Order: sequence, then C-alpha cells, then structure tokens
Amino acid sequence: MADWKKVEQTPDQPEAEKQQPAPIEEKTAPTEEKVAEKPDKKALKAAKKAEKAEKRQAELLAYAQRIREKEAEKRARFDKNGRRRGRFHWAPAVGFIMSLLAIIGAITLVFGAVDLVRGLADDSALREEMYYFLQPVMAYNPFPQFDDVNAEDVDELLQAAVWRITDAERIRMLREKDDNTAYELDASSRLVVPVQEVVDSYQYLFGKEAVLNHRSIEADDLEYSEKNGCYYVPFNFINSLYQPVIDTVRRSGGEYQVKVAYVSINDLQVDEHGNTIDPTPDMASFSQIYVLKRENGHFILTTVGEESGVAATE
Repeated sequence: MADWKKVEQTPDQPEAEKQQPAPIEEKTAPTEEKVAEKPDKKALKAAKKAEKAEKRQAELLAYAQRIREKEAEKRARFDKNGRRRGRFHWAPAVGFIMSLLAIIGAITLVFGAVDLVRGLADDSALREEMYYFLQPVMAYNPFPQFDDVNAEDVDELLQAAVWRITDAERIRMLREKDDNTAYELDASSRLVVPVQEVVDSYQYLFGKEAVLNHRSIEADDLEYSEKNGCYYVPFNFINSLYQPVIDTVRRSGGEYQVKVAYVSINDLQVDEHGNTIDPTPDMASFSQIYVLKRENGHFILTTVGEESGVAATE
C-alpha cells in the first residue's frame, strides 16, 4: 500500500482532499542504464560478425587469386593440346620414363636378389655332377679305405675305370640305336679295350698322378694282355645289392667331402603305380665318405674313408 500523507484540513478544502497519497519516489534510473547497455552488446556482436565475414571474404578472394595465378602459369607452360611450352617441353615425358625405369629396375633387383639367394642355397646341380662322377666307383664300393690311390692296388678302382668305359659304350648304343658295339669282340664276346683307354679312364677318376698297375681280375672275368696291349672286358651289367644316395656335401678349402648312403635294394619301396620311390639317406644300411677335388675342370677322387670334421658348405 502506498503511504498516505496527512494534510491539514483547511476550511476551504473539501473532505475528499483531506488525505492524498504520498508521491512515489522515482526509481527508474537503473532500468534506463540497463536499457542503455543492451544496444552496446548487440553492436559489439554485430561488429565481430562483420569482421569475421570480411576476413572470410578476404580469404576467399586470396584463394581465388591463387587459383587464377596457377591457371595462368599452367597456360603459360602448356598449350591448348596439353603439350609443354618452352625449351624443355619434353621434360615431363622424360621424367615419367625415368620413373618407370626406376620402378622396373627396383623390381628386377628384388627378384634378382631372391634368385641369387635361392641359387646359393640350392646345390642340386653340384650333387648331380658328383653323383654321375662317382657312379663307377659307387658301383663297386672300394675297400679297403685309402687316402693315397697309389698306396696299394685296389681292384675296385680298376673295375670302376673299366665300368666307366663299358657304360659309356652302352649309352652310345642306346642313343644311336646301334645294336653293334664299336669295340672288337674276342671269342668269349668280351670287348677288346686298348690299354691306353683304360689308363685314361683310371686317371680321369683318380688324377694324373694315379699309377695303374696292369693286372687281371679273375673273379670279374677281366683279363689283361700285355702281349696284345689290351684288356678283355665282359660287356655285362652290374646288379648291385645297394642303391647309393648322396647324403651330405661338405667343403674344406678346395676339397669336397661327400657322404654317400647305401640303401639295400630289399629296403626300396614302390608307390601305388608300381614305381620305385627314391630312397633317402635315413634308409641306408651303411655310409662311406669320398673326398673329391677339381682337376682339369672335373672332379677326381683322392680319398675313401670315414667322415672327418670339415666345415660344411650347407
């Protein structure tokens, strides 16, 4: 309720006017100040918004200017057909070709390195060469063991040298489909082989320093004739009781130590088609060590014996 102020009654003043409400104090000044502050904040926000818009517009204009400059530079470097202008207009094509060649070279280098590593790890070619060189010797399994081929006469070495000759003749006849041997035959249908040919075969296997003491081997029907300067050699095939398998190849300096495993023919297995399965060294009945070295471009056998400790090449 508003305060009422008592007014003294005067004779002339009506009763209704005796009491009048007290005047209300004006308190509108703070409200007016707040109202005055609001337009300032709005103006500030509007100014910031306008400033951001101007900045964004400036950025867009700068971006558009850069695009125009790039387009102008591109038009200056390339004609309407896309070909480069100027002195080195062929530079992009050359650069592309060089990049392509670099990629091809890198791929070739990778594959070449893989093949090199694979070739170094794969000794199958070396094993095959050793197998066929040792085949005449492995057919007879020399005994006793030796480290000097000239220390004593080992019949198996002479037999190996002769076998190498007869096997070469057998292969020739098969390849040429020739039913007749190139050697003369004696009354017993044995090949008449000149002494020098046997000596050459012997030294091919055991080296130029190997000395062959000529002799006959009755058990093998091998006859030496000093008078006729020849050997009478039976032209037959050996039915070995063992099949040799090269187990390991180790190298020490210029020598190769080859371990050959001998698998009994009774232990050979066949597959479901009746084909003989290649034997493995773990099936061997016994093993023997052959020491080889190269002479005149091929291997020669220098030692037959037990396995010794040499560095492995595998």
